[in-house]
Amino acid sequence: MRGKSHTIGGTQHRVWCWNNTPGVPIVALHGFTGTGRDFAPLAERLDRPFFAPDLLGHGQTDAPKQAAPYAMQTVVAGLEVLLRTTLPEGPFVLMGYSMGGRTALHLAPRVMNRLAGLILIGTHPGL
Repeated sequence: MRGKSHTIGGTQHRVWCWNNTPGVPIVALHGFTGTGRDFAPLAERLDRPFFAPDLLGHGQTDAPKQAAPYAMQTVVAGLEVLLRTTLPEGPFVLMGYSMGGRTALHLAPRVMNRLAGLILIGTHPGL
């Protein structure tokens, strides 16, 4: 596992990466109060690239003091850019747990041309 920092729109994002092997990557979005490192036990058992960002305000990703950056559409737009700069070209599987699943539901239509699959765990489309 290694963590990489990426700056998008002045905000620093941490992305955890495992398994530099061929295959369709998995992008995993964690739940509220979690971090991308929560997926380490799963990622270490899979033989495929695995990427898990710390979502905004979690782990080692910046936590803006204003509320506006946390709006779902703003978070999703940032993730879309992050995925373009982090992932290799081609399809990927998007997975989300709880809050990460809700985020994945909003992100999926924006990345549909690359989406190989969608895995949702303990997810609700909104509050």
